[in-house]
Formats: sequence, structure tokens, C-alpha cells
Amino acid sequence: MVWARQFWLRFQTLFRRNRWDQQLKDEIQFHLDQQIAENLAAGMSPQDARYAAMRNFGNPTFLKEETRDTWGWRWLEQVAEDLRYAARMLRKSPGFTATVVITLAFGVGVNTAMFSLLNGWLLRPLPVPSANQITVLASQQKEGSNANFSYPDPSIFRRELIISRVFSLTRSA
Repeated sequence: MVWARQFWLRFQTLFRRNRWDQQLKDEIQFHLDQQIAENLAAGMSPQDARYAAMRNFGNPTFLKEETRDTWGWRWLEQVAEDLRYAARMLRKSPGFTATVVITLAFGVGVNTAMFSLLNGWLLRPLPVPSANQITVLASQQKEGSNANFSYPDPSIFRRELIISRVFSLTRSA
């Protein structure tokens, strides 16, 4: 159940950022004041005590950033910051915003249309029984150009196909 508590604490830091920042600032200030008090008790002047405490403690801003990184989801906060920045920039330039929206709409529409065609032609099976037995017939004239079939040609092909199937069945038996 430790992970549930950690998750809850991290979740709280996302929405109560100011409160957590103020607590962190107070904590850092408390430790600095403690170090300054120790330096004053050791006989340093107030200015030297503060300087020595700051040097010993380190950079408070860096420590705050390191602490914030361990608290929560910094990457999620950065994504939210980037989205807010993008929204501000798009609000500032309506012409660019219109271009972006039209381009995205066109891109999504073209991709949807292409996938629909690809799905209908290549990915789905043909809506006929025994789709794997479909045969393509072609006729070629002597000059090399394709010729059209007349109406009786398919019936001739069908009769010859049936005859060849019967012939092959009687040969194999």
C-alpha cells in the first residue's frame, strides 16, 4: 500500500502546487535559519554567518527543482506548460491558427479516406462465396493490345472449365 500513498501524494502535488511550494520554501528557510543560528553561536558576525550558511547549504533554487522532480510528475507539468504556451501563441496569431487547423483537418480527412479505401479493397475479404477461387480472365490480340470479351465468351470459358475439371477428375480416378 506504499505505492498507493505515493500515488496520492504525487496526485496532490499536481493540483496544490502553491501550497507545496510554500511548504518547501518555509522548510528551506528554516534550515538556513538553523545554520545561521549555529554560525552565530560559534562567534561569527551576522553577515559572515549568513554567507557561510548559504555556502554550506547550497543553491536553494536548485534544491527546490530537485525536490519538485521527486514529488510528482514533472513531465506531465511540462506537457501542460507546453500546451498552455501553444494555446497562447495560437491565440496571438489567428491567421496562423486558421492555417494550422485547415492543414490538420485536411491531413486527417485524407488519411481517413485513404484508410477507408485501403480497408475496403485490400484488407477485407471480398463479399463473395469462395473468394480464393476467383479467376481473372484476359484476352490478348496479336498486336499486343487487350481485347474486350463478347457476351458468349464467358459461357464458353465456363463450359471449357467444367469440361477440363471433369476430364481431370476422370483422369485421376
